[in-house]
Amino acid sequence: MRSVDTGYGVKGALTFAALALFFLGGEAKALDSSASDSAYYRKPEQVAKVADPMMGTWRQDWSKATVNGVVRNAAQLGKSDEWLQATPLGLNGIMVDAEITRPDGTVYRQLYNGQFDGKPIPILGDGNAVTATMTRPDLLHMVVTSRDKDGNVTRTRTFEVSSDGMIKVCHMEGVDAAGRKTESDFYLYRQ
Repeated sequence: MRSVDTGYGVKGALTFAALALFFLGGEAKALDSSASDSAYYRKPEQVAKVADPMMGTWRQDWSKATVNGVVRNAAQLGKSDEWLQATPLGLNGIMVDAEITRPDGTVYRQLYNGQFDGKPIPILGDGNAVTATMTRPDLLHMVVTSRDKDGNVTRTRTFEVSSDGMIKVCHMEGVDAAGRKTESDFYLYRQ
């Protein structure tokens, strides 16, 4: 088998088309099998040509971040920084590794990986959340819902990738440590 560059620096021993043919017996389903729109069903020769817009390396632009409708100023931003690496996990999953620098300079990592099947998976580095569920309604959207040890939703993140695949917007709704509702928007740019 030949190696193929997916366009995001990830090399594979098998092409996506070969994987799709092997696992799905001829007709590749890029997302879940319940999708009825033909945009989510790709012929094997198309799968290798279509890079997944959700995957890749992303960097957040903190100067555009809003928390409860307010854009953060330079003093609030401090040393803030975030890098996020999203890697395909099989044909219907994702592996996320994010390194986040808080305004005070402390660094933490957020890690999770699993399938877009809505089943709970462990999540590390997401406040008091211990599990998350992931769904993917289409190629440009992903929803991650985090829950605490009692099963209560702590935050819901909806990711949307621009049609050109260069900007990923994260809309987040949740509850802060004091129990107050929060709503934020973050902008990540493909690197």
